[in-house]
Amino acid sequence: MKKLLTMASIMLAGLSGVAQVLQVRAVEKVPIASVTDLKAAAFSPAGDYLLLTTQGNKNLYRLSVADGDLTTISGAEGAGYRPLVSADGRTVVYCTKHVSENHLRATSLESYNVVTGEQVSLVEPTRELQGYAVAGNTAVTVEQGTARRRALSRGAAPSETATPMVYIKNRQLMLSQGNDIKTLSPNGLQESYIWPSLSPAGDKVLYYVCGVGAFVCDLSGNIVARLGALRAPQWYGNSVVVGMNDSDDGHTVVASSIVATTLTGESQTLTPDSLIAMFPQTCERAGRIAFTTAEGELYMIQLEK
Repeated sequence: MKKLLTMASIMLAGLSGVAQVLQVRAVEKVPIASVTDLKAAAFSPAGDYLLLTTQGNKNLYRLSVADGDLTTISGAEGAGYRPLVSADGRTVVYCTKHVSENHLRATSLESYNVVTGEQVSLVEPTRELQGYAVAGNTAVTVEQGTARRRALSRGAAPSETATPMVYIKNRQLMLSQGNDIKTLSPNGLQESYIWPSLSPAGDKVLYYVCGVGAFVCDLSGNIVARLGALRAPQWYGNSVVVGMNDSDDGHTVVASSIVATTLTGESQTLTPDSLIAMFPQTCERAGRIAFTTAEGELYMIQLEK
C-alpha cells in the first residue's frame, strides 16, 4: 500500500476566506482496498496509528499512518464503540457486546497490546459496566457504582490518581473522580446526553445534548461554552473542538462538513463541499484529523502544528 504522504491531495482554496481556527495544509484520501464502510474511531496519542471500525461499530482495526498497514484487532460486535489508547500508545482498550441464551445483553472490556498482539480480558461480560476510561497506562472502570483500576502493563501497579472520568448512564452525563460519582447533566435531567469527553487538561467536559447541540462545562457542571449543532465533537487541544455539521432529508445525510470552533465562538469549516465528511477523530500532537464519508471512505486532514 502506498505511503500516506503520496496520496492525492484536495487543497482547500475555496475555504481561504473563512476564519482560521486551524491552518489546513491539505485533505488527503487514504486508500484502503480490503475494508469498506469505515468509520474513524480513535488516534493513538502520538498520531502514528488510527483505530478504525465500521459504521455499526463492529470490528476494530489498527491503521499505521506511516505505511498504511492494516491490522485486525477484533471482529466482535461493539468493538469499535469508543476504543481508548494508553498514554504510551502500546495498549488499546475496547468493549465488546454479548447476548446470552435468554437474550440478556452484557458488555466485556478487553485490551490489546499493539506490540505483541496479546489480548487480555479486563472485565468479563457483565451488565454492570457503567463507564470506562484510560488514565496514563491504567484502565479505570465504574462497575456497580464503584471505581476500579487495572494496570495495562504486565507487572505494573495501577495508578491510584483519582483521574476524572465522564460517561453516560441512563441518558445522563456522569462524572467519576475516585469513588466520588455524581450526575453532572448541566442542561437538566430532562435532556438526553451523548458523546462525552474530558479535555486534555482534565478540567472541562465536552458533551452533546440530543436535539439541542454541543456544550462545554467545568467539573462542577457550570456551562462555559455553547457550540451549537456540532455533532460527534472531539477535543483538539484544550481550547478547540472539532465536530461535524450535517444535514439530512429525513432518511439520508445529504451534506456534512468537518468544523473547528473555539470555546469563544470562532468557527472554521475544514472540508470542501464536495465531500460528505463525518465523524472526525483528532490528534493535536501529530496535527491530524481523520474522518470518513457517507460511503465509508477514509480521509486525513493535515494541519500546521
